[in-house]
Amino acid sequence: MSEDAITTTEDSYLKPSEVTPFEVALSDFLLDSVYYEPQSAKDTCFRHATNMYFQKNYFDETFVQAYRKLFDTSRDQIFEIKLLNASTSFYGNEDPPDDTHLVDDCSQLLKNSDLKGYFEIYSMMNDFVDDIAIEDIKELSPAGVMFMLEFRLRKSIDDDGNECISLVYTPMRFYHRYARSDIDGDIEFSKQWFTEICENESIQTLYFARVQNKKSHAASALRNDDMWILLDSLEGRPIGVRNEHLWNLDAYAGRFSVMLHEDSSRDTIVLGSVKLKDLYI
Repeated sequence: MSEDAITTTEDSYLKPSEVTPFEVALSDFLLDSVYYEPQSAKDTCFRHATNMYFQKNYFDETFVQAYRKLFDTSRDQIFEIKLLNASTSFYGNEDPPDDTHLVDDCSQLLKNSDLKGYFEIYSMMNDFVDDIAIEDIKELSPAGVMFMLEFRLRKSIDDDGNECISLVYTPMRFYHRYARSDIDGDIEFSKQWFTEICENESIQTLYFARVQNKKSHAASALRNDDMWILLDSLEGRPIGVRNEHLWNLDAYAGRFSVMLHEDSSRDTIVLGSVKLKDLYI
């Protein structure tokens, strides 16, 4: 499996011919309170999806400098954490499968060859931050997305009133559904598996990605009671969707093959902090 990038291409998006009957009307209050970015010519869907996932301009002017500085001071700890947690992030309590158990286009956890491929890419990702720059963010693969979401920046104010930026390990789970499978049993397995995730009330935010035949896209979603607000830059607006329809309909997240969410069963870890005023010293 090649490590293709998540970038927006004109034909990577399956635009529904008309508004589907599965949408839920969003109130003016929700529309005003949700951070949303429509697709722009200068940015990629990945940057839009990540900003909407964090509900702010995550890739601001301080991002690259802060990420490089904090990564350099926490490099050994990052690699140790990733080594200890990669298997859980991709396979939960199961052991990663042997290659002899993999089946092309299968959605089942221990037979999914695409999931295993992304797990191996993520496990070997040791020089990711060395080459990072704002213009390169658009070239991340789903494994790169996983790294960025797990090792994220967080702003805060310290006891002396200084604005600080911290590098925080936030455990994630990475799922890959069937890829072009037309086997009824496999399709039903995938629908049931991911519907249960979407209905899990402890999960508040989702990140979606799709890479197929050099065509790719990314989006995010926020939970709101018994529905999700899909934040897709190509839609031009936030869309309310019921739990059971979000992941299974192509008009919404059904066109994505990868889904990620935070794993609340594991603790976050603050790896280091830097004061904003010291960032460029």
